[in-house]
Amino acid sequence: MFLKKNPKKDFIFHYDAEHDDLIIFVKGEKSKGSIELGNVIVDFSKNKRIVGVQIIGVSEFLEEWLPNKTPREFLKNLAYAYFEIVHPKSNFVILKIALRSKIKNKVMPIFMPLFFPEITKKSPALAY
Repeated sequence: MFLKKNPKKDFIFHYDAEHDDLIIFVKGEKSKGSIELGNVIVDFSKNKRIVGVQIIGVSEFLEEWLPNKTPREFLKNLAYAYFEIVHPKSNFVILKIALRSKIKNKVMPIFMPLFFPEITKKSPALAY
């Protein structure tokens, strides 16, 4: 099941209301490089593992999942956020992001699958 029993222990998240950015990181991991896919930035470890995700303008990104809610209010009340990586094919990765917010004593999970090619080589930009 995608919703883990205790995702809080594995991930750190922060919603920056001023800039409307959501950042989710694996606890204890460090980023050694990143790629930008539209309004999503994905951070990788030195072993090419995905260790962080940043969504720029996340309120607009969430509008289709929260048609009757205010995304900024949802984000300001986040209980937890985490992501999971799925490898359905060898050349693509699916990044699933789950957000859970408490608004009026309701808990609402949001799932956002993002598709992008798997990183198999070092970026030339990281060589410098």
